[in-house]
Amino acid sequence: MNIHPASRISAVILAAGRSTRMTASSANTSSGTRNKLLLPLRGIPILQHTLNTVSSLPFAEILVVTGGERATTELLSIPYRIKKVYNPDYINGMATSIRAGVKAAAKSSEGLLIVLADMPLVKPTTLTALCERFAEHLSSNTIIIPTSGGKRGNPILFHVAFKPELMRLDGDMGAKSLIANYDDAVQLVEVSDEGILEDIDTPDTYQKIRERLQL
Repeated sequence: MNIHPASRISAVILAAGRSTRMTASSANTSSGTRNKLLLPLRGIPILQHTLNTVSSLPFAEILVVTGGERATTELLSIPYRIKKVYNPDYINGMATSIRAGVKAAAKSSEGLLIVLADMPLVKPTTLTALCERFAEHLSSNTIIIPTSGGKRGNPILFHVAFKPELMRLDGDMGAKSLIANYDDAVQLVEVSDEGILEDIDTPDTYQKIRERLQL
């Protein structure tokens, strides 16, 4: 019986951001700043696209880290086999959500896939490619990064050996500093998936993606 390589990995979806760059005037909301993950794309919230993609693989576990609009975000995750992790420090940057998710991950997992929830166009085949490369190098302390057209993207898969380093991250730069410090551990996987480069951070980006998808 073949064991899918994803079964060794904990997938951590970061869905706790404040969406400070998504203003109401450009996102068709009434006032203030709205959680971009709840905006519709192809008729369902952006977050749900990410949940669908990650849930299509048999990961050892899937965790979703929430913060802003916790109740609504957790409600969307109810239909999925997902562990909910609340990050009370989410306003202090992405690193706090990475730490919360990594801390809650099962100790038995051999890899940690860090998924940005605002990248709804990432393909399931990309996640499979990352997991397969990880399985080829289980004995190595690797960091698996997808590339498209030679450009590095997300999500990123870390060997569990980097868990202490991930737990020491600080600020809103994610794991960039960690990756820079361990460039010799990086394995690049070229994929036919521009979705790994497209995060929905601003109203302009959101609108362009909607127009491209004719929505």
